[in-house]
Amino acid sequence: MSTIIFIGLLRQTFESSSSLTPQFQHFYMTFRSDMKRFLKDRGAKEFKFSRGHFEVSGFFTMPDDQVWYFSIGDVRWFKEWMLLRTAKSYEDYTGGSNCQVKLGSEEEFTEDFERITKCQLYRAIAIFGGMRY
Repeated sequence: MSTIIFIGLLRQTFESSSSLTPQFQHFYMTFRSDMKRFLKDRGAKEFKFSRGHFEVSGFFTMPDDQVWYFSIGDVRWFKEWMLLRTAKSYEDYTGGSNCQVKLGSEEEFTEDFERITKCQLYRAIAIFGGMRY
């Protein structure tokens, strides 16, 4: 398994700007590369990444065909956790219940991510009326 570099990059103070900064561009490219590798190591089949002003979000599909949405808010202020929840599709921004993945260390991130995506109880709660969320 590879090292997750983007978690260390979150410890820096991000320069505030009305446009894309080289610092945030570097963070985003590192995040995208790390997450693709991390997700592939867990069998994910598809990925979609989006870069906001100082935010990152996207979708991925796990081997059981469950779609997941993720989001890290404005990295200038919100660096402690990543939002993760089930989704019906790559256009579903409301999806299932919000879960938090800690971004304090690679170990915390991996542990929380795997607990949430593999938790059968959470998965059962996320299915509503026969439709995946």
